Amino acid sequence: MKILCWNVCGLGSPRIVRRLRQVVKSYYPRLVFFFKTKIDENRIEKVRRCCDFNYGIEVGTTGSRDGLCLAWKEDVNVELKNYSKKSH
Repeated sequence: MKILCWNVCGLGSPRIVRRLRQVVKSYYPRLVFFFKTKIDENRIEKVRRCCDFNYGIEVGTTGSRDGLCLAWKEDVNVELKNYSKKSH
């Protein structure tokens, strides 16, 4: 299974979203993890769905930093045990 992990500062930028879609089409990852997205949950979810990842969890920014997303395809079995929105 291919997994993509990306420190994607500025995920909301149209240029970055286009690049992300190209990478997803080229490598066909089944699971992606984005961190330091710097956008809120709603925008992260839109980007996730635009890249054809129907399942995921988003944690939006705290101020102007952080933010992450774990997304996966339908055929991947993900069991989330625990998570926290607290930043350490």
